[in-house]
This record gives sequence, C-alpha cells and structure tokens, in this order.
Amino acid sequence: QIPVIATGARMPDFRLPVYNGSVMDTLSFNDLKDKVVLVEFWFKSCGPCIKAMPKYNALQDKYKDQGFELVTVNLEDPVEDLDFFYKKYPPHYRMLYQGLALFNSLGFEGCPSSVLVDRSGKVVKTFYGYDEEAVGESIASLL
Repeated sequence: QIPVIATGARMPDFRLPVYNGSVMDTLSFNDLKDKVVLVEFWFKSCGPCIKAMPKYNALQDKYKDQGFELVTVNLEDPVEDLDFFYKKYPPHYRMLYQGLALFNSLGFEGCPSSVLVDRSGKVVKTFYGYDEEAVGESIASLL
C-alpha cells in the first residue's frame, strides 16, 4: 500500500497519451508549468465518475483564462470506450488515458479521485469523489 501523495509534495512528472478523437498526442505534467492543475482520474464503470463528467467543461471554462487547466486521466479503458465518452461529453479539457500506473503511484484506491496542484507544481489537496463546490473553492483560492 502506497500512501496517498501528501500535501506539499511535488507532483511527479508524467507523460500520457491525449485522446482527442483523431490525432494522437502526448502530454507531460511539465507541459502544464505555471498553471493551477486539477488531475482527475476516472474509468468507464465508475458511476460517480460518469456523473461528474458533464460538469468538467463548466469547471474548465470558468477558470481557464485565469491559468487553470483540468486534465482527466482514464485508468485503463480501451480507446473505443474513450471515443464513446469523448463524443457524449465533448471535452473542453485534455482527456488522457493509460493512467493506471500514475494513479497507483499517487496512492489512490478509488475513483473519482483527483489531485489539485499549484503553479509551482506542489500538491495542494487531494479529493475523493467529485464535490463540485469544494473543488471550485479550492481552485479559486489558488488563482
């Protein structure tokens, strides 16, 4: 059992593929330097994850001009399943996949789980479940 990443710890760099419906690309955490970042983990069979998805665009849109970036990370579902969710909830944020190793390295055990990181790359807070109000307040306090 790995402990959950601690508040104040530096978020580890990672490089994962980005799913965008056609062209495949990758994103590393270092690409998000100087931004407040919420890394949200999910998988297709997670009811609370799917319930939160429609709210992600509003969150990204509300704070993007203030230096915020939402990144969702699918743990291990096949690309065909990502395509379904990409079309059902066309994202205004980057949807990454093949994130199980990152998820495990951060010590999480269930989804949805997320890590909020400040502009310096340090973990400010971890969340279990998706509490729209708490997440929004935490993001706003960093911007």
